[in-house]
Amino acid sequence: PVKTRYCRIGDESREPTAVIMGDSHANRLFDGISPHFSAVGGNLLQIGEGGCAPLWNVYGGAAGSPDQCFERLNQQIEYRTRAEAISIVFLVSRVTLYMTGRGHGSVENGTHTFLTHSVKSDLKYKDAFELGFRDTVNKLIRSGKRVVLIIDNPELGFDPLSCIGLRPWQFKSTILKTCGVLREKVDERNKEYVDFINRLALEFNTIKIIDSKKALCDSKYCWAIANGNLLYMDGDHLNQFGAAKVAGLIPKEIFLQ
Repeated sequence: PVKTRYCRIGDESREPTAVIMGDSHANRLFDGISPHFSAVGGNLLQIGEGGCAPLWNVYGGAAGSPDQCFERLNQQIEYRTRAEAISIVFLVSRVTLYMTGRGHGSVENGTHTFLTHSVKSDLKYKDAFELGFRDTVNKLIRSGKRVVLIIDNPELGFDPLSCIGLRPWQFKSTILKTCGVLREKVDERNKEYVDFINRLALEFNTIKIIDSKKALCDSKYCWAIANGNLLYMDGDHLNQFGAAKVAGLIPKEIFLQ
């Protein structure tokens, strides 16, 4: 048995044909992606840990707390390499949090994490993430899995509910006029992450990359609302509408494999 905080599957009566692996951001995308697999006879599983990226041989968690990632993630990665019915593995996580060790915006003042490689203990944060993630991808590909990397959704850094008036007495001045974040700020915070993914794609040319910004951003802003619907449930997690928009970027041939 595999220890996991998240355990969701499209059809409990059948073996999974695909798995989405990651933290709470992967958990939020499950609802958007799973119906696409079900529609073509596939079956999506999600297992993972809150606050833990899908990294091989890496310690991590909230700053000042004991490691909460190493044992469970290594078990979960091993499971994916051995499960013969699973042909596709999605990797999703809030990478900028783990690379920097810091949350984002006014809603996350004081949010800090730690990340250290279990073998090369001098590697921390960005360097530990890159080695751990590369090793994860390598293990999955060597076991015959098709790897799909979903570049994480932009972090808002504010409460999306501040975009709409929820109460009759709410002052209009407290409602955000622009319910989004500048694209250039998003690109700046994610630059090291995206550069790493691009290098990884050159190293492993069979991986498929899905960039969530294509569904959530235009050239100027990354939006928290679209067509009157909020896309986020808080400052960094998508809701069902946001998850559906990102899932819409995935080519149909992925679901048919």
